[in-house]
Amino acid sequence: MVQALLGKTWKGFDIDIFCQEEVAPFVRSWLREEGQVFSGLSEMYNAPGRYQRSISHVEYYSNRDDEKFNYLDAVSNGERHMTHILPKSSRRIDIVTADGEAMPFIPFTDLGTIKKQIVNIDLVVIRRGATVCDALDTFDLSICSASFNGSEWSIPNPVDSFAGVSDLTSTPMNALVKTYISNLKEQSNRELKLIAKEMDLFKHKQRYGKGVTTEKLQGFLEIIGDGNVFSPRLTRPIVFTSSGGIGTYQGADFPLICVVLDIRARLISNALDSVRHLIPHTIPRLLSSKPRLLHNFIIGTSVKRYDKYLQRGISISGLPGLREWKVLKGHMLRRLPGFSDVVRGRRWLYEDVPMASRLGQGNNNS
Repeated sequence: MVQALLGKTWKGFDIDIFCQEEVAPFVRSWLREEGQVFSGLSEMYNAPGRYQRSISHVEYYSNRDDEKFNYLDAVSNGERHMTHILPKSSRRIDIVTADGEAMPFIPFTDLGTIKKQIVNIDLVVIRRGATVCDALDTFDLSICSASFNGSEWSIPNPVDSFAGVSDLTSTPMNALVKTYISNLKEQSNRELKLIAKEMDLFKHKQRYGKGVTTEKLQGFLEIIGDGNVFSPRLTRPIVFTSSGGIGTYQGADFPLICVVLDIRARLISNALDSVRHLIPHTIPRLLSSKPRLLHNFIIGTSVKRYDKYLQRGISISGLPGLREWKVLKGHMLRRLPGFSDVVRGRRWLYEDVPMASRLGQGNNNS
């Protein structure tokens, strides 16, 4: 029944089983009886900026497959990995059944494939004191709240859900990202001459090297072109080999790259202005002060997940359609490189220094 329903909605689906922390061992006992093998664990729901604080962790399970791995080896691996210590965490989670036995263990990464191709069940373990509803209410998509409690189905917006259409839930992060994407699209289509005037770019041309003239800077703007500042072609990696190590850089050798990075940072800052009040306090202050890093944080934590849903054939209300999404993903909805990513072996001293902060300092070494 579950496969028939989900198969029509999402191809390549898996099943999420939610349970309280205290009953997880009993669920594992059942999974073991059903020939399931523990394949890994994630604590990503507790990362900064995520709202699933009701979730302790998620355990991955895959079918016993004697053609792909030796089940007896998985059983002995489970004995050796009875206690799971999370990386960079003091938490310790015992992946054991109700009778204290370890789950058979084979990491999905050992099978030379991606998680989606081997893991078919996610066991979502709810923290003590929280409920399953607390977790369901914080999902990205309303369609993800479809559930079966053993006796009744709950399908949000069933007509849309079975048609593969969903809206974003009203979590603060969804509101932030949806607004940010819309604002960034608008900013990226502005005329460069207006952006240059807004930034007072020509007044600060020595920021990009003492040899940068007004004419040369004007030429840079023509190269960039309206609506093109986020193009990956403008920041192709360069390996700096004439230095013995990481050095400082003041703009003289790669001024075009510096101009591109400055304009990108300005447009990102503009796009963020109307959503800063939505940024959760869990995001480090450092990210809030560096536009590119905050942009990359949003891409890595939210846009990447939205892309996963869209690639599975889900239409998400409030986001661009798949065709436009693919264009944006290769343009501005991607992780943007910094100066050291582009000119490898060098760093630009003023990359994260807004122009306004340098006014009146009388320092033109940029």
